[in-house]
Amino acid sequence: MEFFDAIAQRYCHKAAFCPDPVPDAHLRQIVKAGMVAPSPANVQACEFVIVNDPDTLRRIGEIGGSAPLRTAPAMIVLVADHNRPAKGSVRYLEDYACATTQMLLASTALGYAAGWVDGMFRDPVKRTPVCEL
Repeated sequence: MEFFDAIAQRYCHKAAFCPDPVPDAHLRQIVKAGMVAPSPANVQACEFVIVNDPDTLRRIGEIGGSAPLRTAPAMIVLVADHNRPAKGSVRYLEDYACATTQMLLASTALGYAAGWVDGMFRDPVKRTPVCEL
């Protein structure tokens, strides 16, 4: 898919996903797009976790409760250690946003529907059990 077509066709999927598995090679391509995203002072604060284990996905879906989370065949989780010593100008939100945007575009270019989930996991009641998985 052409770059500007991916931009035009990208949307945040809010409904149930089809159960087709996402090949590992595609998940890695999507993560790679996030890893090369711009980062303030090139700090690269994000780490990426591919989740495609059916039991873990099911448990995250139960905790999150939304249709996309309950049916996603894979997830890519962005995490950062806010306690690590900062070098340069660490701006986690900007890092997350740039990486996520590039991964959403990569997903679209590969023919997948994708969504960005953030707000509900700011609540420790939902975030803590997911982090413990």
